[in-house]
Amino acid sequence: MDRESVGKDEMTDAIANGLTPAEEDPILHRYLNALPAAVPMAGLSDRVLSGVWRPAPRWIRTGRAAMHDMTASGRIWLVIGALAVGSLVPLAAAVVLVGVFAESIGGGLRWLVAEGIPFAWVAFTADLQGALGTVASVLVAHGLTRADLLAGGIGAAVTTLGCAIGLRRTMTPSRKETP
Repeated sequence: MDRESVGKDEMTDAIANGLTPAEEDPILHRYLNALPAAVPMAGLSDRVLSGVWRPAPRWIRTGRAAMHDMTASGRIWLVIGALAVGSLVPLAAAVVLVGVFAESIGGGLRWLVAEGIPFAWVAFTADLQGALGTVASVLVAHGLTRADLLAGGIGAAVTTLGCAIGLRRTMTPSRKETP
């Protein structure tokens, strides 16, 4: 008789005798019930794999070896110098361009100071006055008087000031002397 058929016959005999498999073999049943408790904790695979050595990709190993060779032979200073000169090229190009177009740049800056900034300021203040006028007219249309708006504005300013003072006190270190 093979092993599987023996197990099946014993199981059939136990069920036929009115016994459940747990009653027939309580030790086996206890071990089977304990299996879910033996499941590894979360993160076990991460902890195990963190200790496993994994080789770096080939391009990283090649770069490390080349850096080690350059450092050992002193050629690293040549590379650093080339990088330094390479970073100065855009700066030199900018200086040359400013020198070539200095007159145009100066004219643009003079226009910006004489006309551009004042025009932008006038346009900004006009837009701001228009927006504030719209907000005020909407608030007045809903029954708020100018006195109500003034009181609300003063209240908001006092609240903002109080918050700023409280924040300053919170952020200032304590100056209590220790005994």
